[in-house]
Amino acid sequence: MEGSLNMVGYGLAAIGPGVGIGLIFAAYINGVARQPE
Repeated sequence: MEGSLNMVGYGLAAIGPGVGIGLIFAAYINGVARQPE
């Protein structure tokens, strides 16, 4: 049981920053794509 909790903790630690970076990247892409060149 303790091992699975550790795996869940590592998973959240890996997914958290990934989601944040993904949202920032998506916002950057949207901002650049909306430039009326």
